[in-house]
Amino acid sequence: MIAREASPQGRSRTADSLIFKELLVKRERQAAMDDMFRPVTGNKMLELKQEIYDLRQILAKTDDPDKIKALKKTISEKETYYNILADRARLQS
Repeated sequence: MIAREASPQGRSRTADSLIFKELLVKRERQAAMDDMFRPVTGNKMLELKQEIYDLRQILAKTDDPDKIKALKKTISEKETYYNILADRARLQS
């Protein structure tokens, strides 16, 4: 019979090591997924930059206040999304 010491949380060391192994496997899988999607993130960032540039060009030529408001909102949303992707890319590097 295997002797098991209780951890401070009341779990056995065997249970703690199984939980630790599961966490390691999850991290390895996440790292593999991150590596797989890194080029996709770069492409999406490039697309967003182009869309933001195009929207700013349209905004410069627009006189309608409703269109201006809608364009500014869309630009702001796309910039936010771009910044989120940039932060993820920076953290993964």
